[in-house]
Amino acid sequence: MISAVPWWQAGSRELRGHNLRHAALAVLILAGRPLTVAEVLDAIEVRGCRVRGRDPRKALADALAHEHGRGRVLRVRRGTYLARRLPKTTEWRIMARYGRGAA
Repeated sequence: MISAVPWWQAGSRELRGHNLRHAALAVLILAGRPLTVAEVLDAIEVRGCRVRGRDPRKALADALAHEHGRGRVLRVRRGTYLARRLPKTTEWRIMARYGRGAA
């Protein structure tokens, strides 16, 4: 079930796993251009969320690498990613929960 509460106002402000991957995808979709890991992390942190882990950039880079393996993002160059075209329902689901104000 998709929460009506935007992800940056949800109870947990620490992102990991699929929540982190989807938040990063939402940032990339809204940007519409390649972003570095640092830029994606900044966009997530602007909303008061943190990437859970000892090294947030590595955790985010690993999440984006996972999405690259699934074909959802394109690795433009080292540390820089671009959202690929997603099925409409997948994009809708991600944007409905994570897209509002993500970028």
